[in-house]
Amino acid sequence: MQQARTPHSHQLVYRQVDIDQQFSAFVNTTNNNFMLFTFIKLMPCDTQMTYHAKLSVNKAAAKDVTLHCEDNQQLVFRIAPRNLHYLNLTNKDFAFKLDHQAWQIELLRKDDFMQHNYQFFQKHSDEKVYPWSRD
Repeated sequence: MQQARTPHSHQLVYRQVDIDQQFSAFVNTTNNNFMLFTFIKLMPCDTQMTYHAKLSVNKAAAKDVTLHCEDNQQLVFRIAPRNLHYLNLTNKDFAFKLDHQAWQIELLRKDDFMQHNYQFFQKHSDEKVYPWSRD
């Protein structure tokens, strides 16, 4: 698991990369405090191509989802589920299962809260706290 801040908004982002499967998963917070998961499969593609995976979220039954071609080089799927407890995305080329200990979702929420209230936290902390700023 890797973590970094975006250069323009200093938003905390987590990333997991599987080089062998050419697959990566990212998570960050949305403006309404949901967790946005972005999954990217590197492979040549075009807009006519369909690439499916099975998605399971929380207690809902698994459903088929489509990854969409971007830049003719990668397939992308995004989801921002409400009240996330379980997330699993799989197909023949990759598998992702959310591990709450590894992804530390609560730290993302805490960081987002601190950015929304950065003036208070900047006064009461030795850590650098960035103001909330999103596109």
